[in-house]
Order: sequence, then structure tokens, then C-alpha cells
Amino acid sequence: MVRRVPGASAMTERVHSKRLRSRIMDAAEAVERFVPDRGSIAFSCMGGSSLAKEVPEALGRAASSGRTFDVTLLTGGATTARFEAALPSIGIRRRFPDLSGPARKAVNDGSVEFFDTRIGEVPESIRRGHYTGGRPIDVAVIEATAIDERGHIIPSLSVDALPALAGRVMEKELTMLGRAVQSQDRPKIAIFGGVKADDSIAVSKHMLEKGIVDKVLTTGGVANMFLQAGGFDPGTPTTDFMKKEVEEYETYVAQCKELLTTFRDRILMPMDVVVNDGGKRKPLSVQDLPSNLPVQDIGLDTIARYIEEIEAAKTIFFNGPAGVFEKEEFSIGTRELLSALAESDAFTVAGGGHTVAAIEQCGLQCELDHVSTGGGALINFLAGKELPLVAALERSYKKFSAKKE
Repeated sequence: MVRRVPGASAMTERVHSKRLRSRIMDAAEAVERFVPDRGSIAFSCMGGSSLAKEVPEALGRAASSGRTFDVTLLTGGATTARFEAALPSIGIRRRFPDLSGPARKAVNDGSVEFFDTRIGEVPESIRRGHYTGGRPIDVAVIEATAIDERGHIIPSLSVDALPALAGRVMEKELTMLGRAVQSQDRPKIAIFGGVKADDSIAVSKHMLEKGIVDKVLTTGGVANMFLQAGGFDPGTPTTDFMKKEVEEYETYVAQCKELLTTFRDRILMPMDVVVNDGGKRKPLSVQDLPSNLPVQDIGLDTIARYIEEIEAAKTIFFNGPAGVFEKEEFSIGTRELLSALAESDAFTVAGGGHTVAAIEQCGLQCELDHVSTGGGALINFLAGKELPLVAALERSYKKFSAKKE
């Protein structure tokens, strides 16, 4: 449950300067201010079920005014299907039959077109800022930082070709992440798991060196690499799997070793793990490693120790599951840690594709302060890197503000 009014960070203040703030709006506001009747608006929307609900609802409010306009939705993967499911329920009706290629639907007498940025489906006309019918797109609304992760918005829709606005979802994302990073409510901890361990190692280094967090708790693939660096070989099945997931595995293990040398008391590793023995849980102390069975969860002693840290914390970052949560038998670590987050009084931020899936699987979407849709952009933010999409929005504002003022 969201319990607080979010504060602002240096990053958020830069993005939401007094001038640019007038360029943050949802679909209904954008249509009202920038799209003439028979005009066109584009959205870049990737980032999960919340976007697939909020953006169509805003479009529905805009359409209820009686204004006719065309919509281009640049989405990807499951988000596209969620949009298609949501549109009819809010009164946006189908105009064309669903054949091969983009799905076509209607807002009043206009149409909605979907293009999947992940498979390179976006026509060149869209990239140049024109609707597929040849008319210029009047404005683009960027509704998720997730697009920033892979640079989808940059090749798919040139911000140099048309005015681009930050949507309300993106505004919330930057504000909540900024608040968590800048917060001085301590203790502050980060819990990093999942198999994208290379990213988490870089973020751990940055957050510990800059004093952003007091401790890093490791789980999942991240823990496997720190255990290896700390002298606890997980075993051949686990190591072989990690080497497939993480390029230059040995290099990152060496980085983990350096971090353990520098921040030994601030990096927590599992005391026990769970291996997959024919589909059943088999607990092992890390002292009993290596194992000829794959490590697929953290053990009960580690869960209890980490929950103590969660209960004492005032600010918590969570990225990456603690184990193979897709398998019920090995979801206990992930489920218990997320439940502890939900019950905590701390300011809680969780994100990452697998993390969001685990949160939804546990039914805890509304129990955390912020569930980030940012994916890799979240990691870049936590690592202190500039977000190219933010820079692109600022560039668009500078170019087009004079024309719109």
C-alpha cells in the first residue's frame, strides 16, 4: 500500500523543471492541448499491466469529448496484448479486422495502430514523426522508462521530428526512484537477485561506494557469484548455468571478490541454499558446497536473517528473485522476502521484469510503495547513469517549446 507522498530527487528536479513540468501530462491532457480534431498522437508504452490499463483509460476520456484523432501505440510483447484486451472495455471499438501486421482499432472514427518495437515492426513514416496515413503526428507521449533500457524510443520515434512529452507514469517512475535514492531514512538496504548478476554487481558497487545504501543482501544468481568469490563454490551445475547467463563470468567474480574485500561487513551472502534434487527441495549449508545439484533458492536460515534486515530497514530496494520462483517448490525465498517487504514500514521500491512477475504472482502489487516498470532503466538509474530518454525529452522540449508556447 502506498503510504507516502513522494519527494523529489536531483534527477527528478532536472527532469521536472518549472518549464518542463508543463510538458508532463496524460493522454487526455495531451489530446486536449496539442491534438486538433482529426489529428494524431503517438504513445511509447512498455512496462506492464499498469500502463495497459492507465493509458487506454486516458484515451477513453479524451475520446469522450467527441474529438476524433488517430493513435499510434509503440508497445512490445505482452504489453500489446494487454492493450488490445483493455481498449474494448473502455468503449474504444474495433474498426478493422485483426489480420497480419499491426492490430487496428478505433477511437470514435479514428484508429489505433499497434507496432511492436521489439521485432522492428515500426514503419519509417512513424520514425519520421508521421502517422501511417501520411499526416504528421502532433505529439508523442512517453509513458514508461522501460523503453529507455533498450533505446526503443530513440530508433522507433525520433524526438527530433515531433514534440515529445513525459507521461504521468514516467513522471511517477522518476519521482519514486529519485526519492528512494535521495532518502536519508536509514538503514537503507538493497536486495539483489536474479540471473542478470553482472548488472547487479555494478549497481552494488555504485550504491556502496556512494553510501546510497548501508547494506546489500544477495540472493539468486547474484549470491551464487558472491559465494564463489567468497570461497564457496556452488558446484558445477550452478556455475555452468551462471556462465551461460553472464558473459565474462570470471571477470565479474573477480569484481565480487574486490567488493567483499572492501565492503565485507556490508554485503550479506546466504548462509544456506536449496538445491533441486529431482524436483524437491534439498537444503544445504554453504559450508557443504559444492553440490552436484543446481542451487535454485535460498535456505530458511538465510530467509530469517534477511527478514530481520528488512524489518529494521527504513528504505529498501529490491531487484531480482531469490530463486527459481516459477517453480512452486523453489519460490519460497522470493515469496517470503516479498511478503516481508509488503509488511514493512520502510519505503519500498521493487523492479525488474522477473521481479514484477513474482510480485504479481504473489498478489502484492498494491502492497509496495512503488513497483518499477523500468526494467534495465531502473538498473541504470540506480547505477547513477544518465537515462538517454530523459535527455531526449529535454532535447525535444528545447526544440519545440517555442513553437507551442
